[in-house]
Amino acid sequence: MKQPELNLLFSEPVLKIEIHKGPKDSELKVFNDELKLLQKNVGNHSSSNNYILDHKKLSKFKKIIQGYLEYYVTKVLFLTDKTKPYITQSWLNLSHEEEYHHVHRHPNSFVSGVFYLEANEEYDSISFYKNLSYSMIEAEISKFETWNSQRFDICVKKGDIILFPSSLEHSVRRKKDKNPRVSLAFNCFLKGVLGGGKELTELKL
Repeated sequence: MKQPELNLLFSEPVLKIEIHKGPKDSELKVFNDELKLLQKNVGNHSSSNNYILDHKKLSKFKKIIQGYLEYYVTKVLFLTDKTKPYITQSWLNLSHEEEYHHVHRHPNSFVSGVFYLEANEEYDSISFYKNLSYSMIEAEISKFETWNSQRFDICVKKGDIILFPSSLEHSVRRKKDKNPRVSLAFNCFLKGVLGGGKELTELKL
């Protein structure tokens, strides 16, 4: 028999990058100050400020995040230079032992991301869920792969950034160690020209 050809169609691109150049001490101070003003979320806590990356002392770090977003849309999604991503909102999440983050999506956003200020790869991960409202059968599986899993976990550590489509459901499981997990989450949208005039799909943003 000839070698079978496996085609993994219509996958969801989740990009994980280790940032070697993290926030400077002055930038970390801004994040730490924001962590003093938290509000209760479903399962954990988040910052009251939902536009943290607009802080003038974080402008250089915001450019670093912006660079990774541009890499994602041009090198992973292969969007043309007619559209550019821009950050719309950004906030901090804090989770202590036994805290979690519920399953959710990010409406009114094109790409979302998480940068981990504090995380332990042995215990911390982010879970993504297949965009499927109904599963006809659920048979026992001997080996989990990206194409046969309803949920897929990606382990994360301090300095990692995760970028993914905002429509992709995700969550964070209960934290099992005593060290706090601190993450900077952000949404982005597109500006420029979407679609085309001849196709009657053009939209200028």
